[in-house]
Amino acid sequence: MEINNSPGVEETRGVKNGKVEDSGFNVKWIVTTIFGIWPWLIASVIVCLIIGNLYLRYTLPIYRSYSELLINDSKKGGSSGGEDLLEYLKINNNRINVENEIEILKSRSLMCRVVERLPVNVQYFISGKFKRTEFYSNRPFDFVTPDSFDFYYNCKICILDADHFKLFEGAGKAEHQSLCRFGDTLHLAPGRVVVRKNSYSQPAPSVKYEVTVCPVYMAAINYMYQLDLNITNKQSSCLILALQDAIPERSVDILNTLMDVYKQKNIEDRTRVAMSTMSFLDKRIDRS
Repeated sequence: MEINNSPGVEETRGVKNGKVEDSGFNVKWIVTTIFGIWPWLIASVIVCLIIGNLYLRYTLPIYRSYSELLINDSKKGGSSGGEDLLEYLKINNNRINVENEIEILKSRSLMCRVVERLPVNVQYFISGKFKRTEFYSNRPFDFVTPDSFDFYYNCKICILDADHFKLFEGAGKAEHQSLCRFGDTLHLAPGRVVVRKNSYSQPAPSVKYEVTVCPVYMAAINYMYQLDLNITNKQSSCLILALQDAIPERSVDILNTLMDVYKQKNIEDRTRVAMSTMSFLDKRIDRS
């Protein structure tokens, strides 16, 4: 066998059965291989489609809601009179310390007020074969807790008719049930509870709604970690609030309530400062 190489050209040949043949792109081998494994290829595609469909169907999506909060600065103009609630907080050349306001908005005390007002520490679910569905605005009843729960509480409720429901506590062999009326005060282990029906209440003895109650401070900490606050730019006193939640309506309610609570707190602080100042002046006048 003799191999001649011309400049810039390289050839590779092999010998098989005394014949010289080129080694290159073997189309026949590729086609036969594909035809040999085509059932596995089709099965792989089908399995991937099924897995993707199950993932999209049963994976809980997370939504992100945004809101803007303008902290008024009368030095820059545009003061809105009574709505300029932060005027008393201005420092250093009559400018607002926005970083301090961010810390106030992210404080646990403020978020606890939000949780108590809505309240979002009480969650309502119904369990399916593969997925738990949570209710928020369309919940079939309200599980009202006049007393503050110091630990997690879980129960199930089955609506019997327009006036009665069954309350299930415990699990397995330890589960026990009680026949209750809507609107009555129930004295449970963690505290008092009142279950009030609403327009979504539908008798369904075979359906058990699961109710989970979280301590207020724990729910507040959870939403504090999910809350993001950013300044649009260094020269602006506008804050961007963002919150992630599986239920977008709830995240919007939390952001709106947080801004309302923040505004109310500033009114309270401003009133307290004014009252302290008036008391101090009255004492000075009396002494004179």
